Amino acid sequence: MIHSQPYKDSSFKKEVTPPVRLPDNIVQGSSACIKELLNTIHKVSQTPYPVYIHGPTGSGKEWVANYLHSSGLNPNAPILDINCSTIAEDLIESLLFGHVKGAFTGAHQHHEGYFSLVKNGTLFLDEIGELPLHLQPKLLRVLETGQFRAIGAAESQVFKGRVVVATHRDLEAMVEAGTFREDLFYRINVISLTVPSLRQRKEDIPFLIAHFAFQQNKTFTDEAVSILTGRNWPGNVRELRNTVLRMAILSDGDVIDADFIHQRLLRKKETLEETAKKIADQLLCLDTDNTLALIERTLIQQALTETGGNKQAAAKKLGIHRKSIERKINNFDEVFISASTLVASAESHIKNNQYSKAIEHLREARSHIIKMPDLVDIDKLSFSIYIKLGICLRNIEGWASEEAISCFECAHKISLRIGDTSELSSALLGIWAAELVKLNLSAANEAALQFYQLGLEANNDNILASALMAITNTTFWTGELERTSAAIDEYFFFRRFRSGMSSQTEFDPYPICLEFKCIVEILQGNFSAAELTRTALVAFTLRLSNDFVKVTSQHALVWIAHLMDDKASLQKETEKLLSLSNRSDSSFYNGFGRIFLGEQTIKANDYEAGQKIMNEAFHHQMHPEDGRIFSSYFHIMLGNCQLESFDCERLTRTLEQANAVMQLTGERIFQPLLLLLEAQNMLYKNQENEAIALLVEAWQISEKQNLRFMMLKISHVWLNKPSLLDQHQLSKLQYLESSFGETDIHPSLTELRNKLSGK
Repeated sequence: MIHSQPYKDSSFKKEVTPPVRLPDNIVQGSSACIKELLNTIHKVSQTPYPVYIHGPTGSGKEWVANYLHSSGLNPNAPILDINCSTIAEDLIESLLFGHVKGAFTGAHQHHEGYFSLVKNGTLFLDEIGELPLHLQPKLLRVLETGQFRAIGAAESQVFKGRVVVATHRDLEAMVEAGTFREDLFYRINVISLTVPSLRQRKEDIPFLIAHFAFQQNKTFTDEAVSILTGRNWPGNVRELRNTVLRMAILSDGDVIDADFIHQRLLRKKETLEETAKKIADQLLCLDTDNTLALIERTLIQQALTETGGNKQAAAKKLGIHRKSIERKINNFDEVFISASTLVASAESHIKNNQYSKAIEHLREARSHIIKMPDLVDIDKLSFSIYIKLGICLRNIEGWASEEAISCFECAHKISLRIGDTSELSSALLGIWAAELVKLNLSAANEAALQFYQLGLEANNDNILASALMAITNTTFWTGELERTSAAIDEYFFFRRFRSGMSSQTEFDPYPICLEFKCIVEILQGNFSAAELTRTALVAFTLRLSNDFVKVTSQHALVWIAHLMDDKASLQKETEKLLSLSNRSDSSFYNGFGRIFLGEQTIKANDYEAGQKIMNEAFHHQMHPEDGRIFSSYFHIMLGNCQLESFDCERLTRTLEQANAVMQLTGERIFQPLLLLLEAQNMLYKNQENEAIALLVEAWQISEKQNLRFMMLKISHVWLNKPSLLDQHQLSKLQYLESSFGETDIHPSLTELRNKLSGK
């Protein structure tokens, strides 16, 4: 028997200002989707940025908003909510912004709006999709400027709180339909939280029943809980809560059993149709994308088994004609052969670097196979289709491709059923990459370690090589350069300086390991070693025939030239990358190249055109979906261009966006450069004390991790602003200069040496 216990949550604070009443803990549970939601809430609660909550009706969006506030930066501040769908259109503006006396007919006295009353707390705008179109620009202005103006007022007020919005509607569809402003959508969608339906978290239903029952001093027997768990809940948690409340009110005793549920909820013995529906519910929970085909094929096979292969008797058991069984078996074989032929054709195109043609065949094969059951031979063919399609999409659209990520996730699910090392390693590579491009770094790190463990258990050097590349890439973005260097050293210890396409993962980790080896050497100020590594990467790129490996290597050479401040090489390598990516239809890497092309355009004094190129390349080519990788460095590049062009308004927004990504993802490697950019922005505004604090923080972080490259960048700000430089800091700059060898060459190092020597 399940006995209800009071739910305890030490992080859930009670200091929330009326009139908002905390709803029941309906978003608690042990399901994976709920754990992920709560983990994300804890991350975003420590930021001041707008949050967009979406999910089906009754799923708990209001509770999420309250939990976000209570675990946030100002839990003791007010949290106020307004449901945009229940307020008359002519009143909502006054409720939100307030009005002054005489502002309109009937305004007999001054009225403070929610933006004023909330102070530095949280304003929760529920059903934001119902906000009148003419008020949306006013909300956008608050989010953009942090200011609002009451109706009839002459002066603006400052809004210091956080705006949280929620809706069950599809805002993107509303944007396309013109009923919701696109600029407002992108502004509120800085951070989004998806609240799952109850159908997605059925394992939480027993907990929720116990929680709601405890509020009524009741308990439910295991059988009663089982009945309720097996039902559909289109009204989600709200419907479940109301049902438990109704049962509690109608029950005379303290314990509610299955008989009572049948009497009050079901009211009659279960019919054959209802039994079938219950079985259907269980079948729909199977871990398969081909439920109908699997059931049909399994029923036919089971009927044939029970009748000793007698098709006539099997058909009678199933209530169909014998020819129907024969036709279904023949159709199954035809579809399998057709899909296999398409895969073979796709493989031929892949060998010739014709990824677009391969994608056409693989998509067609997928459309065939998706109708087939999850049996062993079908699983192997399905895995091959999903992996090859994911690889082709990755080669063209980059790791951030939503369809590629979906393919790798499907392949991973199948590989777990198959249990084959090769299949599992290929899928893990895709899963790792999917998490990395979204900068879900903890998940990416976990996948990389699973990948490495698989290589150890299989004693397979190819899998280990790819796994070490994954660890190298992941730890770099988290700023754990000791782990990065250790993984690189281990890779080159047993691989030497040899490349090799892994037959398990269809991927060559060599150029990526070379890339990060070189970048780490640059960041640590080992410029002479970095030049040797760059030479090895150039030589490797020249002898390649595989278009995807070639374009990934070329992308590395562009970034390395930029970090080395090698302007001549940067222009040449960028042109090569754009040419290669156009030839291979690689939108992701073409976008990467165009970012650097845009920066070069800005430095050629065409600021608006260059910034447009950079933004379009990053948002529409590199990250058309949910990718975040390279975000911080892109914003640093863009911010430096805005700083040089004295565009401080845009620079401030760029810094906000970069900080939001770092706060959300835990990406830290370029944090000192971002702090440096913020300090330079402060200096432009004549806020020297704030600038000095940021410079000191950036220096300390760089010094701790031996990031001498970043220390060089910081040193130039000190030297260009002598009023900031004291003797202690000057000694640090002199020590930094002496730490480099004579063979280390970099424009920033040369500049430091010249300034310290007085040239």
